Amino acid sequence: MSVQTGSRLAAALPFVNLLPPEIQERKRVQRVQLAAGIVVIAAIGAVAFLYMQGGHGVTSAKKDLSTAAAENQTLTTRVAKFADVNTTRAELSAHEAMLTQAMSTEIKWSDYLGMFATLPTSTWLESLTLTESVAPGTLTSPTQAPRVVGSVTFKGVAQKYVSLADWLDRVATLGSVTGLANASFSTAQENFINSTKVVDFQAATTLTQAALSGRCATPGAC
Repeated sequence: MSVQTGSRLAAALPFVNLLPPEIQERKRVQRVQLAAGIVVIAAIGAVAFLYMQGGHGVTSAKKDLSTAAAENQTLTTRVAKFADVNTTRAELSAHEAMLTQAMSTEIKWSDYLGMFATLPTSTWLESLTLTESVAPGTLTSPTQAPRVVGSVTFKGVAQKYVSLADWLDRVATLGSVTGLANASFSTAQENFINSTKVVDFQAATTLTQAALSGRCATPGAC
């Protein structure tokens, strides 16, 4: 009963703070200062963290920039090695155009000489004159050539008139694929070689556009 009575008595007594108010105010200010210090320290830590992160980013950016500059220098050096490619390409195109102009309108006389050498053995040639009416290299393509680009004149001997006719037929047949046209004789006269009668003749044929070789007609095709 005495303990309960003491507790009730203590609860019933009024609470009196005997500390001076200056001490309580000082404690309140200290608590505020402590909280403010904690906030300042946290702010400084955040700023330091951000500064470190920013420094790392700048360092990484500088490294990337240095790498890019090195790669750019390497590529510039490589490009410099090919600086004359366009010049070489232009020169090549010009040379190909010259080759086309020179070769596409040529007449391959060697082919015709071989053809005339295989004509009937009953007729033989004493002389052969090859004439080209279009100067080589004056045309840029065979399509610009005139209808007649040259001629061939013959002087020969046939065993008889029939042999001469056979020879002319063979020349005309060759013309369908080689550009020979209008094969005909201008003179034909009987003569003797010792006691053998022969026919001396002169003949001619023209050369058409088909006689042009057309080699290298397309630049770069040769």
